Amino acid sequence: MVSYLHGIYRVSERRACCVARVPVSTFRYESRQEPRTALRLRIREIAQVRVRYGYRKGSAVQSV
Repeated sequence: MVSYLHGIYRVSERRACCVARVPVSTFRYESRQEPRTALRLRIREIAQVRVRYGYRKGSAVQSV
């Protein structure tokens, strides 16, 4: 949304964030963590097999 406003209406990024009611720091945020996709996929597999497990128990089963 902010990128659209910034590009189409040629307003500053700060103004576009203000109109979209998004903090500038949130818009500019870039995660520094690695995505760990293999771990996430494994947790999803466990969650599909064991539907009633919560995320904590699913993570614990994965680590075993």
